[in-house]
Amino acid sequence: PEKMDEFSLKLIKQAQTQPDLVGPNGRRLRYLSLGCTSPRHGGKYVAEASYTNLLSEKPITIVRAACGFSGPLFPSVCTQSLISTATEQLPDQEFDVIILNFFAKGLNGLYDLAARLRQRYPDAILVVLRVCHLNHINFVQNGEIKGNIEQWATHHKLKFASPEFFDKLKIDAVTLRWRGFTERDKVLMKIRNDLGPNVVIRGIPMSIDPKETLIKYHQYYSE
Repeated sequence: PEKMDEFSLKLIKQAQTQPDLVGPNGRRLRYLSLGCTSPRHGGKYVAEASYTNLLSEKPITIVRAACGFSGPLFPSVCTQSLISTATEQLPDQEFDVIILNFFAKGLNGLYDLAARLRQRYPDAILVVLRVCHLNHINFVQNGEIKGNIEQWATHHKLKFASPEFFDKLKIDAVTLRWRGFTERDKVLMKIRNDLGPNVVIRGIPMSIDPKETLIKYHQYYSE
């Protein structure tokens, strides 16, 4: 198998040393991840390498569905059928934590999906991930947006998201700007405000200057 980078191995080791979380009934928490990550090793999709596998040592407590969908629209319409298919080998369809992990600009259906899940699982913790990819960052020259940061890497003949890419970014005077996520964030705030206290919005902290975020959290964005 392909060798993992040191940072990933460190995270896995940390997760493996933590005991599984349990609910008030003494049962391990059960997780449903919708729109989960599509981890790849050696160019092949490897579901077991998803970060969700770090949540528990018992695979049966983690259910992934709607992986590979570009947005939440289809899952919001076919929520129950997706869950039924994903849990057909399990004794029930009960979950304690539900994770929504969709592309940053995937707005259509996100609120409806969250509302359906809240109605079906009124006591579950709903975690909505604020997903941001490297190519959601633009670079600016003379006050004008010239392209995204991947194009900046190509211009400098750097492999996108490589160690050399981040080393160059640290010393280069390039000005970076986040793409506008105002509408997306309005939806996230509406979900949090409307659907009760057990809603959590999570993502890597985004500094006003994207370069600060990339330098501090570059290992999360690495190739």
